[in-house]
Amino acid sequence: RLSSEPLMLSLHPIAAVATVVQGERITAVDYEATTHQPVQLAVSGGNKYPRKAVASDDRLFVFDGQAIDIYGTSHSTAPVHIHAMPAAGAIDLAVSSTALYVLFGDGEVASYTQSGTRLASTTIDEGSDMVALGIVTVRNTPWVSISRGCLSTGCEELTAVLEPVSLIPTATLAGGINDIAVSGNVAYALVDLPPDTELRSYSVADALHPALINSRPAEESAAVAA
Repeated sequence: RLSSEPLMLSLHPIAAVATVVQGERITAVDYEATTHQPVQLAVSGGNKYPRKAVASDDRLFVFDGQAIDIYGTSHSTAPVHIHAMPAAGAIDLAVSSTALYVLFGDGEVASYTQSGTRLASTTIDEGSDMVALGIVTVRNTPWVSISRGCLSTGCEELTAVLEPVSLIPTATLAGGINDIAVSGNVAYALVDLPPDTELRSYSVADALHPALINSRPAEESAAVAA
C-alpha cells in the first residue's frame, strides 16, 4: 500500500519490478512476490477468565461462562485436567459430595456426575419475568434462588429446594440466597428480601425441608430501618 498518490510508474525491462515515483519518495515494488499479508491460522492456549470455582473431595470445577473445566485433585499435588464440559447459557454452579449442579439463565437446573455425564434436569418456571439468580448446595441438596415480578407486581425473591436425584422441588423459602455456610444441622444464610437483607438460620436436619430457626436484619438493613 502506497503512502501517497503515485506521480510516475516505470517497469524494469527484465525483472518483475515496478518503480513508483511519489511526491516524497521513490518505491520499488516486486509485483510477482509470493508473500502475503499475515493470516491467523490457529489459536492455541488462549486466555480464560474463570468466574467461579467449586470443589468436592477429589474434584475441582472451574467455570468461565462458556465451559466448566473439571480437574482431579486426589492423585497429585497439583490439579490434573480431566475434561472440559460445554456450559453455554450457564450462570452458576454448585457441587455436592456426589454430583455437580448447573443453573442456566432460562431457569433450567441440570445435574451431572463429577466426571461431567448428565444425569437429570428440570426447569423452574415462575412466569415470563422470572430471573435465575444462583445455586448453592446444603447437605448435598441444591437450593436455587430466583426473582420474579420485577416487571409487573414488584420484585420478589424465592429459593427452591430440590430433591438431589429427581430435582423435584420439595420446599420453597422466602428470599434469595446471597451466601450460606453450614455447621452440623444448621445453615446460616445471608438472604435477599428486596429491598432488605436478612441473616437467617435454618435447621437442615431434614435437608429436603429446611425450617427457619431465627432471623434478623443485616447491619445495613437495620441501620436504614432505624
